[in-house]
Amino acid sequence: MAMSMMIGMFVQTLYFLVDLYFVGKLGATALAGLSLADNAMFLIFTLKQMINIGIATLISHAVAAKDQYNANNIFNQSLMISSPVGIGWQNACFERQL
Repeated sequence: MAMSMMIGMFVQTLYFLVDLYFVGKLGATALAGLSLADNAMFLIFTLKQMINIGIATLISHAVAAKDQYNANNIFNQSLMISSPVGIGWQNACFERQL
């Protein structure tokens, strides 16, 4: 699991560097905007991974204890919390582009 996370972070960093290369040709203002947006993106990815690891740990503990009800309950609660947050975040970020 750690290897897949490492590869994912490497690809994101490579994506960021390629963006910087091409947007850098547009000027300093565009480059500053991209750098700010990519830092926000990395912060969101980090928070998402922390929540994901925490939920996966709670579910795995419940499964190991053979407590299927608690594992299902944790999964359902995490899904019910993350869905409105994701939809709200999407609406907040992409509302102005429509």
